[in-house]
Amino acid sequence: MAVRIPLFNALRGRIYPDQPELGDMPMLLLLYLVFLSMPWVVGDSASIPMTLLSIALFLPLYFLQWSSNKPLPIVFGIWSIWFLFERFNWGCNTYVVYACAIAAGIPRIRAAALTLACLIAATFVTLLIRQAPLEAFVVPGLMSALVFAFSRLDHESRRQQRFLRASMQEISKLAERSERDRIARDVHDLLGHSLTLIALNADLASKQIDVDIESAKRSLQQIKATARESLTEVRQVVHGMRAAQVSVELAKSKLACEVADIVLYSDIHADLQLTRTVEDVLASVLREAVNNVIRHAKARRVEITLQLQRSELILKVKDDGKAKSPVEGQGLRGMRERAESIAATIDFTHDNGFCVTLRLPIRESGSVPEAAQLAQRAWAR
Repeated sequence: MAVRIPLFNALRGRIYPDQPELGDMPMLLLLYLVFLSMPWVVGDSASIPMTLLSIALFLPLYFLQWSSNKPLPIVFGIWSIWFLFERFNWGCNTYVVYACAIAAGIPRIRAAALTLACLIAATFVTLLIRQAPLEAFVVPGLMSALVFAFSRLDHESRRQQRFLRASMQEISKLAERSERDRIARDVHDLLGHSLTLIALNADLASKQIDVDIESAKRSLQQIKATARESLTEVRQVVHGMRAAQVSVELAKSKLACEVADIVLYSDIHADLQLTRTVEDVLASVLREAVNNVIRHAKARRVEITLQLQRSELILKVKDDGKAKSPVEGQGLRGMRERAESIAATIDFTHDNGFCVTLRLPIRESGSVPEAAQLAQRAWAR
C-alpha cells in the first residue's frame, strides 16, 4: 500500500503526480540526501556552498522524473551533478545512486541494464583518474547495483498496478454496457409483448362495451392481469440489474488475482435472490477481502464461496497465505460494520491462511433479515 502523509498534501499533484500507487514515495526518497553530510560526520572537510548548489541543481531533475517519459536525459543530468561536485563533497556519491535508481525506470530491461553499466563504468573511470581511495568505489558500485534492482522491481509493481486499475475500470464499463444491453432486450421483449396484448384487449373492450358488457368486463380484467404481470416482470428485470454487482466484483477480483499471480477459485450460488442492500454489502466485503489477500497475504491461492446453507447465507473468502493472526484495523473494522448493517455476523480466522466468513441469517419463510427486508419493500414501492 502506498504511503500518504498529510504533511505532503499541498505538494501532491504540484511537484509530483498524485497517483494511488505512488503515494508520497517521491518525498520520502529524498531522505537519502542525508548522505551528503557524511564528510562532516566522519570529520572530513566539504564545501557547504557547493553542496547546497548541488542540491539546488538536483531537485528540479529529481522531481521531473515522476512526470517525464524520457528518463535517460534526467539520469545523465543527475550523474553530471556528481561529476561536477564530487571533488567538493565526496558524499555526492549519493547522486550516482539516484541516477541508477532512475535508470531502472527505462522501459526496456536491456536498455536499463546498459545504462546502469555505463554509469558505473564512467564513475569508476572518473574516480581512478582523480585517484580516489578504494572505499570511494563501494557506494557507486555495490549500492548502485542493489538500488537499481530494487527500483526495477518497484517500477514493475507500479506498472502492474496501473494496468490493473485500467483493466478493472474497463471491466466495469463492459459490465455496465452488457447490463444495459440485457435490460434493453428484456424490456423490449417484455413490454413489446405486454403492450400489444393490452392494446388488443382495449380495442376489443371498446367494441364489446355497447354489445356485450360481460365480454367487455372480461377484456378489462385481462388488461388488468397483463399490466400487473408486466409490472412484476419489469421489477425482476431491474432486480437483475441490481444483483449483477457481486458478479462484477468477482470478475474484478479474478483479474486482480491474475495480475498478482494468485489462483482464484469461486463457487457462487447462481439462483440467489438478494436485495439491493445485501448485494451492496456482499460486494463491498468481497472487494475488501480480496484486496487484503493481494496486499498482505503473500498467498498463492484464494477460494471464494457464496452459498445458501440451511438458514444462513454464507460468503467465505479464504487464502493460503502466510499472514499473521489478524489485527482488526480500518479495513476489517469496515467489513464488520457493513455486515452489522444487514444483521449479519462476520468472523476473521487464521488457520493455514486467512479466512473471512460472513453469515447472514435467513428466516424460515425464506425472507431476508429485517434491515434488508425494509430496503426490499422500499424498492418495491
